[in-house]
Amino acid sequence: MSSISVATLLFNNSEFNFENSIIRPNGNLLVTTITSGILLDIDIQSESSSSTVVATFGDYGILGIDSVGQDKYAIAAGIPSSGLSPWSNGTVYTIDLSNEQSPEIKIAASIEANLPDGLVTVPTHPDIVLVSDALAGTVIRVNITSGESEITLQDDLLVGNPGVNGLKILDNYVYFVNTDTSYYGKFAISEDGQKSGDIQVISTDASSDDFALDKHGIAYIGPQRNPSVVRVFPNGTATQIAQNAEMGRPCSLTLAGDGVSGYVTTAEGQIFKFEVPA
Repeated sequence: MSSISVATLLFNNSEFNFENSIIRPNGNLLVTTITSGILLDIDIQSESSSSTVVATFGDYGILGIDSVGQDKYAIAAGIPSSGLSPWSNGTVYTIDLSNEQSPEIKIAASIEANLPDGLVTVPTHPDIVLVSDALAGTVIRVNITSGESEITLQDDLLVGNPGVNGLKILDNYVYFVNTDTSYYGKFAISEDGQKSGDIQVISTDASSDDFALDKHGIAYIGPQRNPSVVRVFPNGTATQIAQNAEMGRPCSLTLAGDGVSGYVTTAEGQIFKFEVPA
């Protein structure tokens, strides 16, 4: 049994309600905020862990984010309602940060979604992203070039309040977590992101907001009732690997390129670094 390490607090600003994150080519962490519509660049490599506002999205909350090119990203967004009521103006934005002096933001698609939450890019078709609707229990396939969108999966296993949340893709499978029901599973897709197989449940005890997935199919989740880092193997076996008594509710996990560390962002505006066991 592996020992549990102490996650290290790198950044703390309670003004922000973090939602999702991704590591940029320069090693900084790009973080979305669900309540303020601010996209932050956070230098997690320096002792100061300074933050810079990259872009603002007005009344929109911004959620899932993934890469669609060299320092170019797609972001799921919408205008929040009170509590977990349906949001309005479901939107997928793209933002090009290759020229940091003048980031280019575009509306790639308008989508029918009650809560556009998780977002993942189809690796073989970077113009296709999948977006989870956490209130409708669906996965939406979006073409960010043409703006066309369609529901590619609707299933009871995705339903919750909120339900299907984070999405990741590995070897033609989409992996997902259901925050409300604690289901963690996967389903097969075609090369262009269409559903091609039924859902396979990996674990029924993996409540998380978003999660990280390594090349071996090992997931790193942030339990909602016991904030920490837990890794879940492809057979569903789960082990807690890191914790910190100061950790707020985890909202996303991201693995560093070095393969030995990762980051947790929380709804309380924190970023923690954790060690990945061998």
